[in-house]
Amino acid sequence: MQRLMIFAVVIFIVALVAFPSTSSTQNNRPDTPQRRGRPQTKFVKNQNAIPNRYIVVLNDDVVDDNSPREARLERVKEIANEHALAHAGRPDYIYETALKGYAIQLPNEAAAIAISKLREVKWVEEDAFGSWPSSINSSR
Repeated sequence: MQRLMIFAVVIFIVALVAFPSTSSTQNNRPDTPQRRGRPQTKFVKNQNAIPNRYIVVLNDDVVDDNSPREARLERVKEIANEHALAHAGRPDYIYETALKGYAIQLPNEAAAIAISKLREVKWVEEDAFGSWPSSINSSR
C-alpha cells in the first residue's frame, strides 16, 4: 500500500512538471506590453515618447556577430543612412553590440512605420525619456 502511495505521489509530481497549469498567476497579471525579445508588432509606441525620435532594431543577420566591431558599425551605419535618405531622416546613434540598430530623427510617424515594414528591420519603436529598446529591457 505504501508503494502505491509513493508511486501516486511520483506520478502527480511528474504530471505537475510535465504539464504546468495555464491558469496560474500569469493570467492574473494586468495587460502590459510584451517586453521580451521581439515585440508583437513591428511598430511600438511608448509612453513619454520623444517627438519624431525612433529606435530602429535590425534583424540579427544584417551583419555577422563574428565580424570585427568596425565592420558591424559600418554595415549598420550604411543601413541607417539608406533609411534616412529614403525617409527624410537623420540617424544620430548607431548600436552594433548589444543589438544592431540605430536612433533616428524622422519627420513623422508615417516614416517610422514605413521603415518598420522593411525586410531588414525587426521593429521600430518610439524613443522615450528613460527607456531602452525592447530587447534590452528584457535583460534588466
